[in-house]
Amino acid sequence: LDPNALPAVPLFDEVPEEAAASRIPDPELVVPPRPTPAADRGPSTQPRTPAERMVTPPPTPTASAVTVQRGADQDPPRVVVTGGAGYVGSILVRQLLDEGFRVTVFDKMLHGADYLQVLRATVGPKLLEIVEGDVRHIDAVEPHLRGATAVLHLADLDGIDFVRNQPEEALQTNVLATAALAQAASYLRVRRVVYASTTALYKPPRTATSRIDEDAPLHAAALYAKLKRAAETLVLD
Repeated sequence: LDPNALPAVPLFDEVPEEAAASRIPDPELVVPPRPTPAADRGPSTQPRTPAERMVTPPPTPTASAVTVQRGADQDPPRVVVTGGAGYVGSILVRQLLDEGFRVTVFDKMLHGADYLQVLRATVGPKLLEIVEGDVRHIDAVEPHLRGATAVLHLADLDGIDFVRNQPEEALQTNVLATAALAQAASYLRVRRVVYASTTALYKPPRTATSRIDEDAPLHAAALYAKLKRAAETLVLD
């Protein structure tokens, strides 16, 4: 795998404003991500396999905490969340349900799906569908895109060390599967595709309190960052 053979990527300020806006979710749908692990910010000896990476689970849902607004004569719009069983994904799924959406989660379930199962028991299977699958198999993803209002694409192989050790799988998952999903969503006239990028595209902040936004200098040095940058370009195209 030659990172230099990846597609050329334009600077953010060269991307049309309307295209750049299309990848940013509505403010109501944004949830704060967990702090980036040290291993995601640079070389580290910290274990990077999914089984070895531990995160704090979201709070257990309760019936009173999840409120779903329904129209009198129609089902609420449905959103597909790939990678929805992960830490950020599971929080986003809950917030989408709170906002009145039906949700389909498509995930390999590398970390299990206990939280989602509890959440589905709370809101009911009509509002939360849980599908185990690999985004590299677009024929498995495509049926769930049909009729969806939006797809939020979080599924990827993350972690600098993990991706460096499994470059072919990372290329297939983080770039090729992302491109195929975006094309399928466009063909099926899904109204909106939101792609979750990474702060690994940018230079590290100078201080612990510095903020990174899309105007920050780009510095996609690691293979993980290069793949995410290539995928972002394909989505915008």
